[in-house]
Amino acid sequence: MTALIIVARFVARDGNTQEVEALLRGFVEPSRGEDGCLFYDLHREVHDSNAFVILDGWRDRTAFDGHAGSAHVAKTLAQLEPLLAAAPVITELERLS
Repeated sequence: MTALIIVARFVARDGNTQEVEALLRGFVEPSRGEDGCLFYDLHREVHDSNAFVILDGWRDRTAFDGHAGSAHVAKTLAQLEPLLAAAPVITELERLS
């Protein structure tokens, strides 16, 4: 099976940046502890302080699907929704090298 890399971009509405960052930071440790997680890192865009990117890697589709369906993801996404300028953009990448 091929590793799956996920790029998830979140943009906070003006005035919600700190709360969005705190919620996204709360994703990190529980996700790193999930079966099949290869890495899970939160970043802020250099030229847009309202924009955050989570870059995470999963052993395979099954591991990612388990993460995406977890209670902590559902809870945090529900809390994030009213704080974001737009829906998160999730890009799935297949590792080639």
